[in-house]
Amino acid sequence: MVAVGRDANHTRTLWVDPKTNFVRKEEAKNISTGNEGVSKSSITTFSVARIIESPESTIFSFDPVKTVAKERRGLQKAAPITSIGREAPDFTLRNLDGKEVRLTDLRGKLVLLDFWATWCPPCRAAMPMTELLHRQLNDKGLIVLGIDDENAEEQSAFLRKFGYSFSSLVDPANKVSNLYNVGGIPTTVLIDNEGKIRAYEVDGSYESLWKAMNELGPPSPDH
Repeated sequence: MVAVGRDANHTRTLWVDPKTNFVRKEEAKNISTGNEGVSKSSITTFSVARIIESPESTIFSFDPVKTVAKERRGLQKAAPITSIGREAPDFTLRNLDGKEVRLTDLRGKLVLLDFWATWCPPCRAAMPMTELLHRQLNDKGLIVLGIDDENAEEQSAFLRKFGYSFSSLVDPANKVSNLYNVGGIPTTVLIDNEGKIRAYEVDGSYESLWKAMNELGPPSPDH
């Protein structure tokens, strides 16, 4: 048993298995120093533990050259500027009903890609605006597509809970996110009816998005 803590009011007691050196139980106690002197404690028991025999050394190694980490960070940082005017990379993903959606099949329409996740607070803050665009301009030809690496069940549950009606796609392993050099979410990308990127916004800002949409004029359902 090992006791640790920064002072008498904040302690942790660990029960360690002498054969494996695994922590099998932890007890944490915290006593506030205010007038009420509130005491809080918790006990966590680790019932299952196993040893991995001879783990591969690559598990604990990171090679920035092989992963092109520096280059990727540079591309992500520059994407809001360098992406404008370029042809949007094509992709095919499945929607929440399991049907394939291919970007080039939407040529002739304005397409808004919204890279998001259910666990992302800034995404949640920006989503009402995304939903508003969908509701106001969907009948006029704007296609709003959320893109999230979480599974269809998680996305569907979240969208239903908060009443969002725009479509979302499942992006396994962030393949499309990497294709568009997304470095953080939310990120929104506006693609014109010729397949060119006209706006690229990060962190829920819609300034250049609105400007680009005003320049393009209202989307048309006839295109």
